Parts: sequence; C-alpha cells; structure tokens
Amino acid sequence: MAGFFKVAKRSLDDYLNSITQNSMLRAVLGYNFGDYGVIPDEASLGMHLSLNRHLLRNGVYFPVGGASQISYTMIPIVERSGGAVLTKARVEEILLDSEGKACGVRVSSKTEAQCEIFAPVIVSAAGLPNTHRMLPSSVAPRVTRGLVERVRPGQAGISVFVGLDGSPEELGLAGRHYWVFEGTELSQITREYLALDVHQACEVKPPLAFITFPASKDPSWNQRYPGKSTCTVISLVNYEWFSDWEDERHKKRGTDYESIKGAFGKQMWARVLDIFPHLEDKVVHMEVGSPLSNNYYIGSQRGEIYGLHHGRDKFDPSVFAESRPTTSVKGLYLSGQDIAICGFSGAMMGGVIAASTVLGRDLTKDIRNVYKSAKNKS
Repeated sequence: MAGFFKVAKRSLDDYLNSITQNSMLRAVLGYNFGDYGVIPDEASLGMHLSLNRHLLRNGVYFPVGGASQISYTMIPIVERSGGAVLTKARVEEILLDSEGKACGVRVSSKTEAQCEIFAPVIVSAAGLPNTHRMLPSSVAPRVTRGLVERVRPGQAGISVFVGLDGSPEELGLAGRHYWVFEGTELSQITREYLALDVHQACEVKPPLAFITFPASKDPSWNQRYPGKSTCTVISLVNYEWFSDWEDERHKKRGTDYESIKGAFGKQMWARVLDIFPHLEDKVVHMEVGSPLSNNYYIGSQRGEIYGLHHGRDKFDPSVFAESRPTTSVKGLYLSGQDIAICGFSGAMMGGVIAASTVLGRDLTKDIRNVYKSAKNKS
C-alpha cells in the first residue's frame, strides 16, 4: 500500500503536466476522470491509475438482461438463506439497546406505519453521511470517525435517459462508452462550466458528457424490445443550480424546476447529436434525472452519484485507515463504496470486506477458490 499512497496524494493534473506539455495527450490520458466524478486538478493520481489498471486488465461488463438482473439474481439467494429484501422502506434510525449495542432499524413506508426490525448484526451500506444521520447525535461521530467532516460529498451529476425508435443495428449504435469534450484542458473547461449561473448553464451544451447505448450491450435486448434502442447521457453539474427546490416534494417541484431540468436535458441531447446527428428524429421518450433525483432515489446528500468525494482527501492514509467496516458500536458494521472505492466493483468489494469482518473469515480466498474451480471445469 505504500506505493499507492505515494501516488494517491498527487493530483492527476500535476502528474500529467509533469510528463507532457501536449494538451491532447494529457486529455487522452485523463479523459475518464468522470468515471469517479473528480475534476483532474483535484483527482487522486492513485485513484485514476487504479481505475485504468482495472479497465485495461479486466475490461468492462454488462449483465445480460440489463442492470436489473443484478437484483433479480441476488434476491433469491438472500431469500433462500432466510432473508428478505424490502423496497420503498426507508431506514430512519439505527436502534441501540440499553447497553449501546446495535440491535435493529426503524423503517418508514409511504403505505405503512413505522416498524422496527431487529437483528443481531446491522450492516450499513447506505454511505457514511446517511449512517451518521441514522444514529443518535451522541454516537454518530464515533461511528463515522470524523470522515463525514473530512471528506465532502462527491460532485453532483445529471442523467438523461432516451428511448429511440429503431434497433441498435438499424441505428448503427455500438456497445461502447463515449466521453465527449469540447476542449483538451479538461479541468479548465469543467470549472468554467460549473462557475456559470443556472440560466447561463441552461443555454450551453455541457463541455463534458458520457454517452452510452445500453441496448447495444445486451445480447437479449432485441428479443425483449424489438425495433427500439436506448441511450444514457451523464454529465457533472453544480448542485446549487437545483438547490432552490431541494426541500420540495418529489414530482411536486413546480414548473420552474421542470423547465430548468428540461433545458439541461435538451442541451445534453444536443451534445449527443454532435456525434450522432442521425438520431435527431428518432427520439420517442426522454427523461432527465437531476441531482435532486439522485437525492430521492439513491439517498445522495448533494446530488452525487459516487458517494464521498474521491479526491486526494479520501486517499489520505489517515482517512483510508479509518475507512473500515468495524465501528465503536458493537453489532454495527459499515459497507459499500464509502469504505472502499466508488462504482459497482468498489461497492461490491466493500461488501466482501464487511462480510469478511462480520464472519471473521477472509472471503476473498473463497472467491478465488470458486473462480479457480469454475475455470477448471470450463
């Protein structure tokens, strides 16, 4: 780990500027900073190198049947083991017994009164800020170990989901990821955009956009939805552009909010049409997910999509050392991307680390053995 921390405290921009003055080459080497949502002048070189090592060694994967198959595959395993998976059930509080041990959670629902669910072990994968909120104020700082104060929420994100008329083959859509930028000075163009006021930002195309066509990646898509395709577009935004409506109810935020959200969606789609102009008259549905949508659906604090900010602060050795599953509350453990690194793989490994801690067993060895066994059988 010493080698990692040596590069983790250096910014991506600082490193790239030290090896070349060619801005195009710097952009090629640093373009996928959006995969962890940190502008290059703040990004940890260690995080960036880890991401690219992962991509170059393992590539990327897409679940057959779409992302929902992840849940559909996992839930039966949980249920066969005697567990249950609840939806539309927000955890309001982590319950402690008279001795201060975690013993359950209090859950609220739109259709039912609050209820309490008890268990001998509580694992929170809700993120450190949410876990902090769920605990008594006298206990929370000890559990999150000051990390909530030391590492801010990540950069806010906005998403556009588009339905298209025509199959991926008919529209010529490849199963790839596209990062589109309007210049090669990545930190500069991003910061200039984020410094605009909301009305200015609504009138310009975002200087960076992630574009992908999920339908093109799924071999089962054409069987399930013949003659149709999908596109997803993601960019970074300033949370303050939407903060005036953060206390309003979901889907009840009014026409001004809907107008601004729609304007961002149109500008992001215009960025797509710069690369794929033939899609202009193929749109049959468009929906925009703002930072407030992220707050509502995934429990973000300020519209972030990657949990805590994955800049150099998060990879400071003292912060990294405190990012672990164990807590000062007996029976309470932490999991998810905030104790590991962001993204699906990072959150998954956060779960493996947490489960290993709870069980007192190194589950990575079990995973390696299963992998070797499956590989030998194939």
